[in-house]
Amino acid sequence: MGELLQAAPIKIETLGSMTLAATWEDLAALHAKISKASVAIKTVKVDGTNAHFGYKYVSYQQTAFEVRNALAGNGVAFTIGQSDMQQHGTMTTLRLEAQFTDTETGATKILYGYGMGQDTQDKGASKALTNAVKYLLMRMFLFSDKEGDTDADGPIEQAEEQSPKAVGWESWPEKKRKGFWATCNEYGLDRNTVHNEFGVESMKDYTETMDVAREVLGILEYAVVNCNLTMKQAHEALGVDAVCKFTGGPSAVRNKIGVFVENNARVQEQLNTGE
Repeated sequence: MGELLQAAPIKIETLGSMTLAATWEDLAALHAKISKASVAIKTVKVDGTNAHFGYKYVSYQQTAFEVRNALAGNGVAFTIGQSDMQQHGTMTTLRLEAQFTDTETGATKILYGYGMGQDTQDKGASKALTNAVKYLLMRMFLFSDKEGDTDADGPIEQAEEQSPKAVGWESWPEKKRKGFWATCNEYGLDRNTVHNEFGVESMKDYTETMDVAREVLGILEYAVVNCNLTMKQAHEALGVDAVCKFTGGPSAVRNKIGVFVENNARVQEQLNTGE
């Protein structure tokens, strides 16, 4: 990775991601391939059911199958690595690095994620890695399922031809809007919570790009899914009343939430031991 960083004259960093390329043309070609792969991912089959709570979900196997085929079919290699594995009792956490590489130019998009897995035996690390890969891919491609929520009370209407002046939510393809709500549903976020965290009364009022929305979803994923925080705890950890207002980078998110989690664990341990 160090040699790749030094060799790439173009380096673009956002919250939770980094893109490296030799030329702007290579960068555009990589994004074009990823976009085609995204289009190739059809409605993902809801193939799992939680035995305890009864809700339906998209399994890791189904996620990996759809994404692998779409990427390979469009000349994008997908590789992962993990680091910073830690174990706290029955809980295992780790950091994930996923690379999407153009097989023709070597241009690479890197996404970072975190996974958490709980197991009383020796499967905590495997569960954490599976969790991290699945949610990173769902966040990357915003694909939907048939159980996905919407931002309307009734059925989703067919999107009309968009005006060139459309911005934000109104400019997103209908498939991406469905994918957005499916991801929020997967994270356990209801509509009111999502509106608050994105700083709008309705997503129809959202004027940012899909990339910015992915950054906000990345914070929510790390705080709520990976670290199992409530929204109140996430706000307290980040010092904001809505995650869209947090201006720090990926390291700041990890550090602030990490400190909060460690402090809470220390307090709980003291309570348990009676100190």
